[in-house]
Order: sequence, then C-alpha cells, then structure tokens
Amino acid sequence: MKKNKIAIFCGSKTGNKNIYKEEVKEAIKLLNDNNFTFIYGGGSIGLMGVVFDAIKSYNGKITGIIPKILNKKHIRQKDTKTLHVVSSMSTRKNQIIKKSDIIVIFPGGYGTLDEFFEILTMNQLKVVNKPIIILNTKKYWDPLKKVLLNAYKEGFIVEKDFRYINWANDPIDLLHKIKKII
Repeated sequence: MKKNKIAIFCGSKTGNKNIYKEEVKEAIKLLNDNNFTFIYGGGSIGLMGVVFDAIKSYNGKITGIIPKILNKKHIRQKDTKTLHVVSSMSTRKNQIIKKSDIIVIFPGGYGTLDEFFEILTMNQLKVVNKPIIILNTKKYWDPLKKVLLNAYKEGFIVEKDFRYINWANDPIDLLHKIKKII
C-alpha cells in the first residue's frame, strides 16, 4: 500500500515573515507534483489558508476537517465539498491523524504544538505509527529542538523516542525526507 496521504499541521496565522508563506507554497507544489494528497484543519486563514489555496491552485486533492465551533464562513475553507465538520477540536485532530500516513508540521503556534505533541505521544505509546517531519523554515523550530534536548538531558525523554521526529531545512529537504520514509 502506497503511503501518500499527508496531514498538514500549521498556523492559523501567517507569521511576521513572508518566507513562511513562500516555503509552504513551495512545499505544497513539490508534494503535489509527487502525487501526495492532503488532509488539514479545514481553515482559510493563516498558513492553513495558504495550504488550501496552494493545493487548489495546483489541482491537488485536499480534505479539510474542522470542528463545528470554527465552521464559520470567514474561517473555513472556501470549497465546502471536501470539508468535514466534526464535533470538537479533539475529534478533528484524531481524524486528521487517523486518515493520514505521514505528518508534516509547518510553522505555527499553540494549536500546531498541541498537534505535534499529541502525535509524538501517540507514537511513543505505540497507539499509532505516523512519521513526523517538521519543516524548520529559517530555524523557526530551533527553540523546540532545544526544549526536547533539554528534556532528554534531564531524563524525561529517552533517546530512542527521537526517532519519531524528522527535521527538514527547506521544501526540497522535506520531499527527500518523505521519500525516504515511504
């Protein structure tokens, strides 16, 4: 069975630097050109909106999953044919994880961190086995690396658990890392 369903977790804001949007667009183009399909949080704002618009502009396949609390015209993706409305944020996250083969983390905030740690914990507990690749645009996620390394040094994370996380420096590196995994 070919692993081609990528879950995208990213910010509901675009950040202060244009590079975040540009690298997301470039990554989506590369992945779409390599026949990947996408599952994401169903939003039209922030980097989520950039993801949706990029995939649509490349005639890619995308499924949005949004909780009913956020199912508002100014928040949800424009095309509701591929949008699934669920009861809660937790259900959204779990369905995105369940329906995907690979997890890609773009820059984001609290929600993105929550999603990352949920998947990481599920992998650690062997509830799922979903490879995680983090696009570290302009070293955005370097502070997260430091936190994880500190938790390891202090004895709260074991070395083998680092195998669940792959770091990509740019969109081309991201594609290479995904191809190694599948």
